[in-house]
Amino acid sequence: MKSRCLPWVTITCIVVAVDAPGLWAIERNDGVEAKFRAMGEEYDRLVETAYAEPSNDQPQYTRDITDEDWLKLYYEQTAKPSPDSQMLPRFLAFAENHSESPLAFDSLAFAIRRGGPATGELHGVPWRIKEQAIEVVMNQHMDDPRIAYIFDMLSGSIPSERTELLLREGLEKSTDPCVRAAAGFALARCLHHRSRYHRRSSQLEGQETIGNSLDRHWKLIVAPYLQENFRYDHEKVSAEIDRLLTHLASDYSDVEASDWEGSGPGNIFLRTVDQEEAKTYGDLARSLMRERSKLAPGKKAPDIIGRDASGEQFQLSDYEGKVVLLTFSANWCAPCKRLYPLQRDLVDRFRDERFVLLSVSRDESVDTLKASLASDEITWRCWWDGLEGPIGALIVSPPTGGFGSGVCT
Repeated sequence: MKSRCLPWVTITCIVVAVDAPGLWAIERNDGVEAKFRAMGEEYDRLVETAYAEPSNDQPQYTRDITDEDWLKLYYEQTAKPSPDSQMLPRFLAFAENHSESPLAFDSLAFAIRRGGPATGELHGVPWRIKEQAIEVVMNQHMDDPRIAYIFDMLSGSIPSERTELLLREGLEKSTDPCVRAAAGFALARCLHHRSRYHRRSSQLEGQETIGNSLDRHWKLIVAPYLQENFRYDHEKVSAEIDRLLTHLASDYSDVEASDWEGSGPGNIFLRTVDQEEAKTYGDLARSLMRERSKLAPGKKAPDIIGRDASGEQFQLSDYEGKVVLLTFSANWCAPCKRLYPLQRDLVDRFRDERFVLLSVSRDESVDTLKASLASDEITWRCWWDGLEGPIGALIVSPPTGGFGSGVCT
């Protein structure tokens, strides 16, 4: 029998009914939920205002700008008010002022999501608030089953000492097997991503001229941070990842993994996600094992077989002997769409060479992909896989929650 992780709402009902009759009703009358909801609505208004029209004072990260000027722009930009820098201190304060409310956890989860993985910045108010929120979670919420949502978000973010400490504390000290399993898997993913981060840093290190602003950000901001705080020992880290995954596949094979997602204004309210097919931490561990053994640099790519927008089947091996750029994208993914012009340029530039661009579309509807092809927004061949298709299941190790269904690389 699989070990199930009880949803928080079930635990909350038990506590209210048995230990404190009327507690939640009192909190509702005091306006705790209304106050929290109003913060989410205010956050949405700030975001809508901030991104309604392109601002003339946005930093001009041009290709010919010097590193010194780029850094000056970067620090100026991170010091400016933003929806996150304005609102995250209030979400942290809400959690501290209403620590007995179940919504305190929702508030901390939102601050961590927006302060770290969502922004990718290492400076400024959001990062600082995220770090403080992690500290509160460690001190007050380690056995809340919803912590799996936070573990999952942090597993793919730029690491920090508090992030790693939180994951190790959850694995080693939690009394809840579901929390221990979630922490162990998140720690394995965190270390796995760290190897990718260092590999990217090494690739950029030898490049004297970098025009792409994302690469420049990585070389000037992220790479020095990683080098200073998280020096990388490939053999040591790989051995720990293998130990963690083997431990999960063996001792937590039947522990069921719950999914959580944001809802309501600002996506600040956490709720469980219904799963068509239950997944366990054993399943997740074995999936990451396959990814590490088959999708690492130097390994032969697994063959991808699927259908394009018109329903015609084709496969990756059809293009053997060519240089293949393979992407995962979707029209709901803003960073993906921003790459489309560059990808169209690549297709045109290397049309007569041994080069081909292929994509796995994770659009919810095939009609969305058809529209992009008809308008020449996409000029290369794509498999349509949807949100839960077999190609994504083959290539991408599934998260435990928090990031949603889509994965873009």
